[in-house]
Amino acid sequence: MARPLAVFTDSDPERVAQSLEAKLLGDAGVDLVGKRCTSEDQIIELAKGSFMMLNGMVPITRKVLENAPTVKGVIRYGVGFDNVDVKAATEQGVAVVYVPDYCMEEVYNHAMVF
Repeated sequence: MARPLAVFTDSDPERVAQSLEAKLLGDAGVDLVGKRCTSEDQIIELAKGSFMMLNGMVPITRKVLENAPTVKGVIRYGVGFDNVDVKAATEQGVAVVYVPDYCMEEVYNHAMVF
């Protein structure tokens, strides 16, 4: 039986493979793959067969969601989800959550330098 699949829509495959997310999901029996997607079609292709999308900045549009019927959740890194079509996700029963403290420490450190 194939392991569940999650996809990271806007990160290089090498970074994803070495990420904390890949380790934690792997320990839970979930495979994580990634690609730096720049179009709806690339996201749709990447999401085939996945149950979850991890996303930073790329738009998760109605077209993407309609063509990714196995996706049950979108995790957005950062505050808010203005790049996710929440209405379309809700209509399709896809949960959308965000990580409000993503990169908070890094932003603080950079701000203190200036």
